[in-house]
Amino acid sequence: WLPLPTRMSRRRQAKAPLLSASTKASLLALAAAAAVAWAVLWRETAATERVPPSHERRSRSEPDESRRSRSEPSRAAKPVPTCFDKDPARCASMRASCKDSPGWMFVNCAATCNACEMLDPAVRCRLDRFNQTSGLPEGGLDALFERMIQTADGQVEVLSRPPDGPWIVTIDGFLSDAQMEALVTTTMGKMERSTDDGAVSADGEVAKEVSSRRTSSNAWCMAGCEADRHVRALSGRIEALTGISRQHYEQYQVLRYDPSQRYVRHHDYVPRPGQTFAEPHGPRVLTVFLYLSDVESGGETAFTDLSPPIAILPKRGRALVWPSVLADDPTTQDARTHHEARPVGRGVKLAANTWIHLHDYRLPNLWGCTGAFEG
Repeated sequence: WLPLPTRMSRRRQAKAPLLSASTKASLLALAAAAAVAWAVLWRETAATERVPPSHERRSRSEPDESRRSRSEPSRAAKPVPTCFDKDPARCASMRASCKDSPGWMFVNCAATCNACEMLDPAVRCRLDRFNQTSGLPEGGLDALFERMIQTADGQVEVLSRPPDGPWIVTIDGFLSDAQMEALVTTTMGKMERSTDDGAVSADGEVAKEVSSRRTSSNAWCMAGCEADRHVRALSGRIEALTGISRQHYEQYQVLRYDPSQRYVRHHDYVPRPGQTFAEPHGPRVLTVFLYLSDVESGGETAFTDLSPPIAILPKRGRALVWPSVLADDPTTQDARTHHEARPVGRGVKLAANTWIHLHDYRLPNLWGCTGAFEG
């Protein structure tokens, strides 16, 4: 609109005719309408400049997926490991082992075995694939130890027993010379630095970590060692001692401690926090520790959390047996049996042990459900 002239030259004003009242009213109404129109237009323009488009307003108040992924945990399913052969040439030559060594083959040769779903330990180690029968005799751990001290082949000494403490029993003369010799000669050339357990990988393998906590050397009694007739006889003797089938036993671990070497306080029941699959073999319920040499000084196995601590000297042919779990709940750790291998002073300490599980160990081990794979 155009404003009314506020003044005219005197000359034109003198000549201009006077406006009628109706004309003046019309002009005033027109001016008022124009002013209102300009005000509305100004407000809409200003609002358009200040407020972003609707899709921008949503992005600020309701994060899209790319924004949400930076601030919120992903709700996507756990990724399945990629299916491939880690060593294609070797896997192709071992195709027949997919049935004989399923754990190692499924994890290392998944494509060759056409077993990609078995890379996931939650699938591979499903409990209904395995025997879940308890290996403990009727009456549980207490009955087992009561029978042991009555029937053991050797000189028995009970160092601790319920209700004052956990069962700790030694048996002198338990091993024969031939059995000790067989364990040593079949493994000594394979000794490596002992390790602690580390993190569990996506395919269920437990990492091995060299640690200052444990400075001994060790080797595992595998196929050739286990097949030795003297080692088989030793396993039969342990079956008679415990009443538990050797299917529940881990392979013998053969150990060497040189002077100053040790293993600090630890426990044989190994929890795995954050593990996403069940262990069909169940926990370690018993340790059978075997001394294969005498030591001039040091090297004791000491139960550190007892008051007072109990320390056992290495003695050639001696067996030491203790539980890792509670008698009234064999799935729960007995914290009282934390122990250490004290540093060797003079001499060399040779020893071996087997850990006995609540359920069958050998089949889950074959399927790669125990943290290690046979292959």
